[in-house]
Amino acid sequence: MSEYQFQLEHILEEGELFRSSTKTTMTEQTIVIKKLYSLIISSVREVFHQAHQDANQWSKSVLLPLRQQIKEHKKQIDSRLHMLRKISGSKEGVAENVAFLEMQLVPLVKQYTELQAIISAIKIDGYTEH
Repeated sequence: MSEYQFQLEHILEEGELFRSSTKTTMTEQTIVIKKLYSLIISSVREVFHQAHQDANQWSKSVLLPLRQQIKEHKKQIDSRLHMLRKISGSKEGVAENVAFLEMQLVPLVKQYTELQAIISAIKIDGYTEH
């Protein structure tokens, strides 16, 4: 930053010398403007252009580690989200399986009850025949 400030101050000094010179005062206005442009304005533009490029390069290099951290964090979040979706899907699958098994359990309980009744009847009949 101080390099650019030094360059601009140097250009300002050149401009002051140009402005205060008697030669400039005696020269035609269009020639003075052309010299002003070639001497001062183009130099200032070059300094600002270089400063802009350097600032862009600096911001990219400074933000690169942060950008990488954000990408890594995003990958971790996406991975966790994927895992949570799988878990959620598994929960829904388990709930469906439980409901299906409960539906299958009803006839089995009925059969069990009938078999218990038959076993009880057989035991009672077996005791009564002896």
